[in-house]
Amino acid sequence: MVVALPEMFHKEAILAALGRGMHVLTEKPLVMTTTEAREVVRAARGAEGSTLMVDQNYRWRPQTQTLRKALRGRAGRDDRLDRLRVPAGHHADDHGWVAGEDGASLPP
Repeated sequence: MVVALPEMFHKEAILAALGRGMHVLTEKPLVMTTTEAREVVRAARGAEGSTLMVDQNYRWRPQTQTLRKALRGRAGRDDRLDRLRVPAGHHADDHGWVAGEDGASLPP
């Protein structure tokens, strides 16, 4: 199941899908709080045969927008870039856990 909802609804949708044995893909943020994240991760670990995945897309990053502009008119019909896979480096300022509302950070 793809959770394509505002983040305030992620937790309930994820838990419902995991409860039905589905694989789940959601965009960042996983959920709204550290407490909710712990609950969702615990449910995913207990949902045998299900996988919980979190996607981070780069469509609004300046590099992606520059590439879109450069390719405009060359990437397919309607000047639309449907799919682009570019290896991206991992930068410390782009990734990593941040403190939750309770001051704790989630383990990797």
